[in-house]
Amino acid sequence: MKKFALLALAVTLSMIIGDCVSAQDERGGSMLRIGLSGERFIVEPDEVYPGRYTLFWEFSIPVPARIPVALNLAGECSLTPLGRWTTAGKDRFGRRLHGVDGRFYYEKLPVATIDLPEGSGAKSPPPPIPSMFTADQALKVKLRITLSGTQAVTLGEQEYSLNIFSYALLDAAGAGDLSAVTDLVAKGANVDAATDLNWTALMAACSSGNPAIVRLLLDKGAQVNVRHNGFPFIMSDLGNRVPAGGTALMIAAYGGNPEIVRLLLAAGAKPNYERTDHWTALTLASYTGSVPAVRLLLDHGARVNQLDQSGYSPMALAMINGNGGVVRLLKAHGGAIRVPWDRWGD
Repeated sequence: MKKFALLALAVTLSMIIGDCVSAQDERGGSMLRIGLSGERFIVEPDEVYPGRYTLFWEFSIPVPARIPVALNLAGECSLTPLGRWTTAGKDRFGRRLHGVDGRFYYEKLPVATIDLPEGSGAKSPPPPIPSMFTADQALKVKLRITLSGTQAVTLGEQEYSLNIFSYALLDAAGAGDLSAVTDLVAKGANVDAATDLNWTALMAACSSGNPAIVRLLLDKGAQVNVRHNGFPFIMSDLGNRVPAGGTALMIAAYGGNPEIVRLLLAAGAKPNYERTDHWTALTLASYTGSVPAVRLLLDHGARVNQLDQSGYSPMALAMINGNGGVVRLLKAHGGAIRVPWDRWGD
């Protein structure tokens, strides 16, 4: 009877912890998937020993409010193969999670260290990633979440194998560093590198607003219509709810960079994909006021009167934000002002 009660509690938790776990693992069992947010690796110089650098694995897990019991999170990280690296003193961790106010649990775990020729001092920046690692090195991460005080019910168990170059590519693309991106791709970084929530290197490049990086990734075969996942919202590290389902084109449209929008559309980006709030690339471009981006999207078949979940059309959002040029362009293409109270005939 106790076993059935624990299983029932596990099912209840799976419904409550929507931002932390999702049903069904890769093996088709009843395990729950542990959700990560903002995961990355970083290399930092040692404060004491010049020439020594530490590899850290950094991640956070959203812990929703009103979890009925405490949860245990345990994990370990390792670098394989080690090569010139040495295992750090702390490669395992364990924490008890309480969903008191829906905050993030955060972990920065030292994984390995390396000694390189002394540079300009203890606070000198790390050398380029390709000079410190090899293409076959990967971070092995194991995570397990259980009910507190028992090993009988494991709610989630997950393993990651993370290519170092690919994760470095995410950072370099987000920083707009064309030289680093070029070097990493040449050394074997996966152009479709993505975080646990499907934030891709292409999305990061669109966010940084660097057309040259976007072009390079597309030329190397990066997938253009990947969706930023999580349902119905992605929880950012600042605790904000970001509608899921975004694409690289939506990011470029929001940034108002017509050259990037043009590159993505030429590569087959779908202009009418919707986020969970029913915003499309045209909605975002209209909201921020980029006339060239709006024109490109309309020329590629974007729906001019798409309504968001609140009932606003792109033209209404453009008018609210004072984007007169966008309003005129949308009107010329059959756009209309639609607002929520239209539904009730007010």
